Amino acid sequence: MPEERLIDLLKFKLGGQFFGIYVEDVREIIRIPEITKIPDSGEHMEGIVNLRDKIIPVYNLAGIFGKHAERNEEKSRVLVLEDKNRVFGFIVDEVTEVIKVSEERLETGIFKDEKDMVDSIVKDRDGKLTLIIDIKKFSSDVFKNHQEVNEIDRMISQTSAVNDGKERHIITFKMDKQEFGVEVKNIKEIIRYDKNISAIPNTPGFIEGMINLREELVPVISLRSFFNLEEIERDEDTRILIIINDDRLYGFVVDRVNEVLRIPSEFVSPPPALAEKSGYIYEVAKRDERLIMLLDTVEVLKESGDVLKAMDNKNDRDIEKAAGREDDKEHEIQVVTFEVNGYILGFEISSVKEINRINTITPIPCSPPYIRGIVNLRGELVTLIDIKNIFYGNSCDIQENTRLIIMERDKSKIGIIAEKVYEVKRVKKNMLEEIEKDENGIKGKYIKYIIKNTENITVILDEKVLFEL
Repeated sequence: MPEERLIDLLKFKLGGQFFGIYVEDVREIIRIPEITKIPDSGEHMEGIVNLRDKIIPVYNLAGIFGKHAERNEEKSRVLVLEDKNRVFGFIVDEVTEVIKVSEERLETGIFKDEKDMVDSIVKDRDGKLTLIIDIKKFSSDVFKNHQEVNEIDRMISQTSAVNDGKERHIITFKMDKQEFGVEVKNIKEIIRYDKNISAIPNTPGFIEGMINLREELVPVISLRSFFNLEEIERDEDTRILIIINDDRLYGFVVDRVNEVLRIPSEFVSPPPALAEKSGYIYEVAKRDERLIMLLDTVEVLKESGDVLKAMDNKNDRDIEKAAGREDDKEHEIQVVTFEVNGYILGFEISSVKEINRINTITPIPCSPPYIRGIVNLRGELVTLIDIKNIFYGNSCDIQENTRLIIMERDKSKIGIIAEKVYEVKRVKKNMLEEIEKDENGIKGKYIKYIIKNTENITVILDEKVLFEL
């Protein structure tokens, strides 16, 4: 008599129905972690998660089967599955048990559609049915158009331990509670939301209109509307990212700008294979437990191309260039502006490593009053300087909007406490007025430039002096 062949199945519930999956396909089972959503990634894509520095897509299995998920914080899990080096996750309502089933008990050939994920069923002794899922059918269907992406992803994962010593300079922003990023090199400046945007008739809903930015007309795109997200009321945190593309400026409206970060290149990789429209997200940056989706501004502009071309007046730009009004990067600086005691101050962005929220501060005994203490920045101790105390004699209160500007010079770091960070902008050098170091007494030595001809005087500080304190 031939030996009975047993198969190990992981059994779970989904919308009240029992399902099974081959144990050999299950890499691990985890609680539902924080999931980062991907715009336009398909109705059954929940998003991506960071699983020990590997980015994996997670799918709503109940939605795929047309069932209503019965999620429970204590019982619901993510099944992490692997097929041909493709790792992905299914969210299930509850994992119940692992069972051994005789191969003879599997009833196959019931589901004729080759795209159907259920390839067999098994009946329990009480007559209840368990539907057996073949993940290979799901994997081949979802990933078949993404071989190139997968190959790149594998190459990245195989070399992820190699540090090329390079960093990516990224500005992060929030949209629909998700965190996105754009590389600083693609941003000319960041401005407050302009309520005086001139609407353009007969344009798609995601085109808000045009603004006049120092005599240049800039089309403005609502990223929320572009990604079919619900619009919200613009408030004091709303910002417009001014993007440079082919010597032309475009504005992207975002909910709020979070931080300026420098992230080592080895922590930035292509996203896993997602839905077809995920081309707008070309990379994902990992920072601690956070996943930051890097927006491909070129792809967004391509999608908007015909509309933007119609709004573009090339002749006017040619006249501006001939008149010498074209921006010249060699004759301008880029600055981060922030508020202290009601005054607007700034640093050249070349000296800013990142901008973070402030966590636990450890005071240093017997230190000057302008030294607030030290913070632990990913294992590195950084001294905090309260410039409000230096300039005005009183300490900065740590509030929700308070930020820590991390400065770097000759591999040394200090943190500057800012009551509020405003924007990143470019300033022509002929708009800068240098300050003699001895003309304003002891505090004058901290000032590098003053920006002329602005509604509010902006003082650019000399970071070198702060490192010498």
